[in-house]
Amino acid sequence: MNEEIRVYNHDKDKCFLLNMVVQGITNDFVKIAESFGEYIAKEGGAVTSNQIRKIYFHIKKLELSNDVKKIIPRFRLFLLLLKYTVKKNERQTKLKYLKDVLEKAAEGVIFDGLSEKEQKERFERFCAGFEAILACHSFYSEK
Repeated sequence: MNEEIRVYNHDKDKCFLLNMVVQGITNDFVKIAESFGEYIAKEGGAVTSNQIRKIYFHIKKLELSNDVKKIIPRFRLFLLLLKYTVKKNERQTKLKYLKDVLEKAAEGVIFDGLSEKEQKERFERFCAGFEAILACHSFYSEK
């Protein structure tokens, strides 16, 4: 079997998590998530394990709440925290790419006009997608 090797291209692929949040998990998502996790883990402005875990921790705390009326406002605040984290670590350029992907995907969760049920389902897919990125980042991180 000839397995295609996927190389992450930020300009072309930055909506991959948004697409998964809206449409669900696809084979394309899995391939891009793996290449993205590898891309942000490798040298040259790489995201550290500590940074990505801190960001993930905030999302995980939100996920534990089952009240979508509380999750969505806090999720919006999380996006501000994410901007601050990137600004504070300007030298790590790939942290900005992670922010771009997460912010873009957040648009699919906090989109006005969605029912609470759909927002919750999309938020859960956001969490699952971010967890996949974290796993791939951890796998490819240079220790």
